[in-house]
Amino acid sequence: QKIISGYRRVEERCPLEPIAAQSQFIIAQIYISQKQYPKAKEELVKITQNFSSNPELASQAQFMIGSLYEGQGNWQQASLEYERVTDLFPLSSMGLRAPIYVAEYYQRAKLEAEADTAYNKAVKHYRKIINEYSGTSVAAVVKDYLALTYVSQDRWNEAIGVWQTIVNEYP
Repeated sequence: QKIISGYRRVEERCPLEPIAAQSQFIIAQIYISQKQYPKAKEELVKITQNFSSNPELASQAQFMIGSLYEGQGNWQQASLEYERVTDLFPLSSMGLRAPIYVAEYYQRAKLEAEADTAYNKAVKHYRKIINEYSGTSVAAVVKDYLALTYVSQDRWNEAIGVWQTIVNEYP
């Protein structure tokens, strides 16, 4: 409780500074370690609200909410939270990683049909962003995620093809 109080003071003194978010992440981690999941979620929700203009921080908090549900065995709610990360923060590192994460979950669980659906959804998502940001460095970054999607499926030739286009377009 003393540790939480110390971090809470940091949050109160500079509520909209990134250090406040870091304090809240630490508080959430403490609650998670104590299995106080509702309190952890509450901290993470506050981060998503207070730092919605900072996609990296907000998406990390949103992803952690998904991880909370996943850790409790509620994959259905976890996958909805991961989709929310992708929808709300599509260009953040977590927003770009989430579609592959979901597909790999199904793959690890040996749920082949769900994995195929999730991979196809990821490919569609990445292609949409690539088209939207064609000719920019954003497209190159997203193409790398597209290639990683193919790698996760052992579709090596397609992955190499995507990486070759990155090399050709961005020497």
